[in-house]
Amino acid sequence: MDWYDQLLTSKLHFGLRVDNKEQMDALTSFAEGVVSDAKKELAAKQPKKSYRATWKGGQLQSYRVSIKRYASDTNGQLSDSIRYEINEIMGNTIVTFYALDYWYYVNFGRKPGKGVPVDIMRQWVYDKGIKPQKGGGRGFAKITANTFNTMAFLMNRKIRTFGYEGNNFFTKTVDIYSDELRETLGKRVAKDLAQTISKWPLT
Repeated sequence: MDWYDQLLTSKLHFGLRVDNKEQMDALTSFAEGVVSDAKKELAAKQPKKSYRATWKGGQLQSYRVSIKRYASDTNGQLSDSIRYEINEIMGNTIVTFYALDYWYYVNFGRKPGKGVPVDIMRQWVYDKGIKPQKGGGRGFAKITANTFNTMAFLMNRKIRTFGYEGNNFFTKTVDIYSDELRETLGKRVAKDLAQTISKWPLT
């Protein structure tokens, strides 16, 4: 099994040799299960660290940490984007999973010191439906290109400072359904799957 990863785009592929209908049915069941359970993981409320920080002149002054439970995809935009396709290409059966670009950061998270690409951050802010607050936190400001970019900047600054916890919504479901796929497709696939999963980046 070979991965043709494009982890900062909307596609994630792997190729597999399938020899009969039983194996194809197993592969289809695998893909359907991954998509279905990945959506459930996104909707489930999970405990995560929440940081409330005070800044002055662009410098961090103080912060508080609390634990809150919330879903990673509150409005369903990311969940709705997840789907799969199975195609035959040059003798291999190619499974392709699709999702909005920022699935990678929701799944793997981000270590402190690294932000998120600006265009992906803007898409995330837009999809989350986050509204800009007025000065002093009283009410909401009018949404414009400037306020939208400011929100993306401020949230990215927090990610660079504190990092962002991933919830492994995709990798977790792949691991679970890979066990079932191994039983049908045998030792060859079991070895390939293990090698593939071990190469997943944990950034």
